[in-house]
Amino acid sequence: MKNINYLISGVLAVCIIILFILHFTSRTQEPNVKSGNKFSNDSLSGATLPIAYIRVDSLLANYNFSKEVSETLLKKYEDSRLKLNQRARQLQNDIEKFQQKIQNNAFLSRESAENKQKSLIRKQESLQQMEQDLTNDFAQEQQKLNEQLKDSINAFLTIYNESEKYQLILTGEVVLQGEDAYDITEDVINGLNLRYPGKKEE
Repeated sequence: MKNINYLISGVLAVCIIILFILHFTSRTQEPNVKSGNKFSNDSLSGATLPIAYIRVDSLLANYNFSKEVSETLLKKYEDSRLKLNQRARQLQNDIEKFQQKIQNNAFLSRESAENKQKSLIRKQESLQQMEQDLTNDFAQEQQKLNEQLKDSINAFLTIYNESEKYQLILTGEVVLQGEDAYDITEDVINGLNLRYPGKKEE
């Protein structure tokens, strides 16, 4: 429901801007011409409005910093799961040994068996806490890296738009259909990768 509201808001915003542009361009006799963004009173057909959109999936897949962020998060996730799985296997082995000793009456006393059982319960609780801690650490790292990625893209777009003068730059999640003339994804990716070429292959 929230995504639908965002989508409707985005479409309404685009419609308002288009109506605003049509209103003012129809009242002046001087065409406003800009490279890539042209307006004409003679005909609006073929005119390019000061609006652009970015295909976010393509940007994230091709921006070097984004790829490094994904690799970092994937490695952190795999390392976390490895630690957790090792502890889980060790606990499972301890539980199986405990059960075998119970079946074979290998404990010297009932008290020693109860102490071992309590120890296993503490280990299980520790494992659950470890899983929670690793999950929280991963979520915090993911949020931090995503913020860095967002800041990097926004900082570039601010500089990029100083020359392009777009009134509105949308993301692909909002644009249901769009002409290629409004798609600046490739320009943005190239510009971002010039600023952040990424790690060199060894």
